[in-house]
Amino acid sequence: WPGNIRQLINVVERAKILADDYEVLLEDLPGEVTTPGNRETEIPSLAQIGPALTHDLTAVQRTHIVEVLNRERGNKARSARALGVNRRTLYRLIEKHGLDSADFSDGGYGA
Repeated sequence: WPGNIRQLINVVERAKILADDYEVLLEDLPGEVTTPGNRETEIPSLAQIGPALTHDLTAVQRTHIVEVLNRERGNKARSARALGVNRRTLYRLIEKHGLDSADFSDGGYGA
């Protein structure tokens, strides 16, 4: 996608509105999306953005785990349910991200 995320969201919303059914077809998309044109900048490949993307996803995952553990005041069973994983997976994620699970018992990790 050559534009910013807001433009992409607008195009998808428009396509949903214009779609006659539950399926978005090519003709539901605006011409600037379906017609290849000259782009001033080349869209980077996944290989080029892969390391940065992986780092960002790891940071987002860690932040989300911390937020859920804080919200659940360190209760691993409730946190695992909220995250949609089993407790064993949660313990692995805590270890992977170098979190000290004892810090969550008062609900204030990183505060």
